[in-house]
Amino acid sequence: MQCPNCNYKLVLFSNRRKYKCALCSKLYPQKQAEDKAFRELNLRERKLDITNLKTQIKQESKQIGDIKKALRNLFNGVPKSYSKEYINKKSREYREKHREQDLKRKREYRQRNQEIVNLRSRIRNHRIKQKQLALLYLKNKQYKLCTNQIQKVLPTNLLAELLFKSKPFYRG
Repeated sequence: MQCPNCNYKLVLFSNRRKYKCALCSKLYPQKQAEDKAFRELNLRERKLDITNLKTQIKQESKQIGDIKKALRNLFNGVPKSYSKEYINKKSREYREKHREQDLKRKREYRQRNQEIVNLRSRIRNHRIKQKQLALLYLKNKQYKLCTNQIQKVLPTNLLAELLFKSKPFYRG
């Protein structure tokens, strides 16, 4: 331990439980001096741990980078049949080749499931109208999407309810 004044070594008087500086002759209580020494030691250890951790992180990140680089290099020599462009080209060719079969299959599905197809088309049309009504409502009220006023606007399901009530097919 060192003197806080002159950085000279302190000597412990065990019978008085005090440290004395040999150079400036000041007395320090044992507990105070040991606490200060412990805090300084703890600070040094913490700094040392931080530097060790930083070097360890750098080493691990370098290892991860090397692994990523090795993986990239591993797949650089991939055969052309696995490339994304090649797969897209092959699927496009397949669709063109089997276009008639696909259209026939879709036609048969529509004939077998006429109710489902009609229901889906009605839902799609109502969603389009619902969107148009919501946009018209926002335009008429002159709300901007970037303001908090948009939160006061009616939800689209309520607007859809208004749309259904305004049509002649509503039986409510």
